[in-house]
Amino acid sequence: MNANKKVLLIVALGAIACLLSVFLSQFFANRINSNQVLLERIKRLPPAVEQLQLLSRNFVQNGDHITWKRVTNGLKTLRANLQPNSDSAVQWQTETAALSTALDSYAGILNQIHPPATLLNQEKERLKSVSLSFSEEVEEQIVQPYRKQEGERIYRGEQFDPFRIRVKETAMEMVRLHLAQQLILLELLVDWDLARYQNKKASIEMELGLLEKRLNYLNILMGKEPAIGEIINSLGRKLNDLILQEHSIFRHFTTITRLNDELDRAGDRLLAASEAFTGQLLTELSGTNRINQLLGWSFPVILLAALGILGTLLARNIIQFVEKLEINENNLRVTLDSIGDAVIATDHQGRITRMNPTAELLTGWDLASASGKSLSEVFHIINAYTRANVMDPAEKVLASGKVVGLANHTVLIAKDGQEYQIADSGSPIRAADGRIIGVVLVFRDVTESYAQEQRLRENEKRLRKITASVPGVVFRLECTSEGGYLTTFVGENLRQWFGLEPEPARFTQLLRSGIPAAEQERFEYSLDSAIHHSLPWHYQGRFRKQDGQLIWFTGDAIPYQEEDGTVFYGVIQDISQRKRMAESLQVTQFCFDKATLGIYRIGADGQILDVNESAASGLGYSREELSSLNIFDIDIRVNPENWVKLWKEFQERRSARFETLYRRKDGSETPVEINSNLLEYEGQLFAIAFVQDITERRKDAETLRQLRNYLSNIINSMPSVLVVVDRNERVTLWNRSAEQATGLSFEQVHRRPLAAVFPRLAEQVHSIETALNKREVIHESKVPIQQTDETQFEDITIFPLVANGVEGAVIRLDDVTERVRIEEIMIQSEKMLSVGGLAAGMAHEINNPLAGILQTAEVLANRLGTELPIPANEQAATAAGTSMSAIRTFIELRGIPRMLQAIRESGSRVAAIVENMLNFARKSDAILSSHSIAELIDKTLVLAATDYNLKKKYDFKAIEIRKDYADELPQVPCESAKIQQVILNLFSNAAQAMVEAGTSKPRITVRTRWEPERNRVLIEVEDNGPGMEAAIARRVFEPFFTTKPIGVGTGLGLSVSYFIVTENHGGEMSVESSPGKGARFIIRLPVKRETFGTVTPTH
Repeated sequence: MNANKKVLLIVALGAIACLLSVFLSQFFANRINSNQVLLERIKRLPPAVEQLQLLSRNFVQNGDHITWKRVTNGLKTLRANLQPNSDSAVQWQTETAALSTALDSYAGILNQIHPPATLLNQEKERLKSVSLSFSEEVEEQIVQPYRKQEGERIYRGEQFDPFRIRVKETAMEMVRLHLAQQLILLELLVDWDLARYQNKKASIEMELGLLEKRLNYLNILMGKEPAIGEIINSLGRKLNDLILQEHSIFRHFTTITRLNDELDRAGDRLLAASEAFTGQLLTELSGTNRINQLLGWSFPVILLAALGILGTLLARNIIQFVEKLEINENNLRVTLDSIGDAVIATDHQGRITRMNPTAELLTGWDLASASGKSLSEVFHIINAYTRANVMDPAEKVLASGKVVGLANHTVLIAKDGQEYQIADSGSPIRAADGRIIGVVLVFRDVTESYAQEQRLRENEKRLRKITASVPGVVFRLECTSEGGYLTTFVGENLRQWFGLEPEPARFTQLLRSGIPAAEQERFEYSLDSAIHHSLPWHYQGRFRKQDGQLIWFTGDAIPYQEEDGTVFYGVIQDISQRKRMAESLQVTQFCFDKATLGIYRIGADGQILDVNESAASGLGYSREELSSLNIFDIDIRVNPENWVKLWKEFQERRSARFETLYRRKDGSETPVEINSNLLEYEGQLFAIAFVQDITERRKDAETLRQLRNYLSNIINSMPSVLVVVDRNERVTLWNRSAEQATGLSFEQVHRRPLAAVFPRLAEQVHSIETALNKREVIHESKVPIQQTDETQFEDITIFPLVANGVEGAVIRLDDVTERVRIEEIMIQSEKMLSVGGLAAGMAHEINNPLAGILQTAEVLANRLGTELPIPANEQAATAAGTSMSAIRTFIELRGIPRMLQAIRESGSRVAAIVENMLNFARKSDAILSSHSIAELIDKTLVLAATDYNLKKKYDFKAIEIRKDYADELPQVPCESAKIQQVILNLFSNAAQAMVEAGTSKPRITVRTRWEPERNRVLIEVEDNGPGMEAAIARRVFEPFFTTKPIGVGTGLGLSVSYFIVTENHGGEMSVESSPGKGARFIIRLPVKRETFGTVTPTH
């Protein structure tokens, strides 16, 4: 029984021990898993930090916002990895807080880098823009114009200006130096080596200083061409802009350098904290694993305790083997996780079994999510150019059993869509028997290095474009360790300038082959000596092109110390034109001495520093005598008092052109024209003046001025409008009549299109072209011109003009309005004469039957109306069977005597009308005789009463006539017919106006008055019609002015009436009217004949 209890107790204790072992094993297993996950996250920190540092440097170099986005995403990933799970949060709270603090410090410095890096890249872009502008200006303002001028001069067989050649070469050397300066600046941003940049920049600045002095000297020599000086000044300003851009870039570079140092230190602290934390986690995992292993084996130890010492020894060996296996597994994991490259392992089916942290970072997959998935699902790669999917590298390895690598331009697309340029290789994993049991894929992110290569290639293309625009060949030599040299770059324009192929490896060999044999040794010695002693290289010699042309060239190069040794940057140029410069300089000096113009060099104090022969002989001095004088001694307008002011104004303008008087040696004065430019040499200002004697010119100018004034006075005095135009119909001359016609002065219309300043001549452009082409005069008569509400007429004549090879035309406009109107008046007068003759003829024709009617009526009245017995009447009555008494009774009863009397009265009235008409239409003999105005008015009223128009319901008899005649009115000497014509016209106009206006009770009032103070008789004709506006009243007496419709009136009635009253009779005629109040015409005729001259007969 005791034995059984002991057995039961042992069993119970064993069960309790087993349960406790299982519980503790589960607890430590969970703890191991939590720490293992945290360890995996911490291991991702070093490669991620290194990746961030690389990305930040790339962002500084290119300012790419996508790169910065990758930086910020990387920071977010790092922060997420530092968040422990709930199981390990409490245990590792202090360590994770320290890592977070280090990461915050690192992120803060990264954020500080962003603004200056952005500004740095903006300044780089501005530098490129300024550099491009500088190169383009050199090309457009100097190289291209000079090439064109050089070609034209060579074509004409002329010498090219040596100063222009030197300006071009100097500008090209400035371009070369700036190119070198830009290259070292780009190297600084890539290599971040400040010391080497400063050494190279000092050498370049020294050469730029020499070029600036050379530009100043050239500016002095070419001071007579301000355009050249402006180009040189512009180049100077562009260089200053480049220097300012470089200073700004260097300032941002200094700031970023300091922040990069701080970032490196912060990264070191973060990595150190990460490594320390990783060590603690590894120690914790090792101890926990050991405890867990012991607990895991406790249960079988208890169960197998009875097996004895043999079982115990076997268990100890197994435990030791498992521990070693786990240690090896941990070591392998730590090794893979510490590799900088990404590693992915698959099984023999291409399914993922392992990934290190770097692979997780690049693919965006963690091992837990990716495990068991096919490689193509996690490792998604495409071609960067075609965007086509790339074959799964695991399949290629499994299929071939060999190591394979990805092609260039392969892009990995991460799980979040981010893309990485990668390079990788895949290898098979073989078992001991050689079977392939899996694939291991090793790859790395080469995005930034690939982008940097792309930028380097773009920079190289840009460099080749810039060097191609330089009028020379840029090259680069690297010194070798054996004392030799190797050409690594040569400009593509080597073929253009020297006819050689641009092969860097054969550059010096090809160049040497074209140098004459007698000069090759000197060439080799100069190049070898410069390379051996690291000194600037300069060579000048001859070169024969493949076409046989022999040219002169120069070679220049400057040594720079770089990491891999000494490098020479240089350029070779064709200087054939420069060699001819010496001869040109001699010719230039000869031209200066023998020029027909006087040339003076004058100092800032007015002292004459130098003159040529013409200047001295023109004033009667020798060159030595004139050079010892002051400008005050020869220029009569200059004295010591006003010289300071004149020189100051000259300095502001920098050039001057004027005329003055120079005093000769004998005291006489001569007029001169001076063209002067301000020059500066070695800090000293002086003026170069070109002086020409203009005595004869002034005489000719005065003669020409007098002739021009004479011709101008003749042209301006002409009543015709004269306009002269050139071949393009632009105004070149404009007389005063043209100014009056258009209201525009000659200054306003000069060189402007004719159609724009004289619109009504726009239609004559075709006639002008015809006159010029056919060389013939074109004339148009009586061209109507509409001026406001009046039509005028003019004659247009176009004369072709050809003088001294200059074509043009003279346009003359003559106003012929009065002539046209006179012609029309003559035509109307002829018509009136014809009408008058017709009326007279009709009157005579009417008189013949009228006389028969009156005579017959008188006979009837005598035969039938008398009481006296007439035998013939009695006999006729008896024969008729009646008596005269019965006949008289019948006549009385029928009213025949009354009818006969009416016939006699009407016939007499018709006879009187015909007589008045004959008197009115009869041609006047222009003899003045005294007449009663009242009688003339009454006769005219009788004529007016016959005016009747059935169509317009117009009848003068329907108008009320009021007469207001003055008593004892003196008779007026006049032509009765013409005065009647005037009054009849006034009656007709009044009657027609009232009928057309529909006046209800038309009335015409005729007044006569005596004005003794003026010795004149006044006649007023007033109506109660519609009246007229003031504008119309002012023009009623103008010829052809009418308010009636076309075809109704001629517009000559009142004009002729006004002419009769004023010109023929020396009287006055006026009108008073206002709308709605009728019109009143006033005529004043002189009583004495002496008050007006002899009257000209009119029709």
